[in-house]
Amino acid sequence: MLMFSHFYFTGDDKADRREVTIVDYGTALINPWADRITQLGGKLQVNTPVGDLKIDPDNGRLTHVIDDETNQYDHVILATDLPATKKILESTIKSNHEHEPENCRDLYQSQGECR
Repeated sequence: MLMFSHFYFTGDDKADRREVTIVDYGTALINPWADRITQLGGKLQVNTPVGDLKIDPDNGRLTHVIDDETNQYDHVILATDLPATKKILESTIKSNHEHEPENCRDLYQSQGECR
């Protein structure tokens, strides 16, 4: 962090004149953002366990199972730390490719070539 601060303040001539909020970030940034998403018809779910994201092969939209309920989403924001994000994405890759052939020869056997 110290190196970042050093490079930021020495590398940008306007860095010492940046604007910062005088209230907490929830009030200044997060709450207005959440309010706007809700106004636009979005739905925010917090403190919701996420195992993986499922991709609908028919329309390419994301689906996710929450409490035995499947929902479709246009967008998903993962507000998680790096280890949790890595775990979710690894699980997503595994679950969305579990029914694919082991290798391309199985997939393209009828065509006689491997792409």
